[in-house]
Amino acid sequence: MTLTDLVSFVYDPTDLIPDGFSITQADVTSISGSIPASLPAAAGFSIDSAAIRFVSESSGAWCVGTNCCTGGRRDFGTLSSLASGVPEPSTFALIGSGLGLAALRRRLAVRSQE
Repeated sequence: MTLTDLVSFVYDPTDLIPDGFSITQADVTSISGSIPASLPAAAGFSIDSAAIRFVSESSGAWCVGTNCCTGGRRDFGTLSSLASGVPEPSTFALIGSGLGLAALRRRLAVRSQE
């Protein structure tokens, strides 16, 4: 896993970390681990910023805190899973497809009148 693999990481608020947080590429001081080829799945990786650390293990266990492996843990769990977002078709691709189909339909209509 490299910094280019990270777009952003968002930790939603909980009773233990009521404000939640997000980490962007600019915030990262260290990132390591690997992303499984087939998602969704548990993954072993860590993301460090100046303020907080998130660690996920390939077993599914995870923790978050200033040093969540040695006592600075603020929240933790036993199940985690990474999933990838499905990219939406771009507006230009949809418009281009629509115009292409309209042109094809018109061409077929002209041929059928000949």
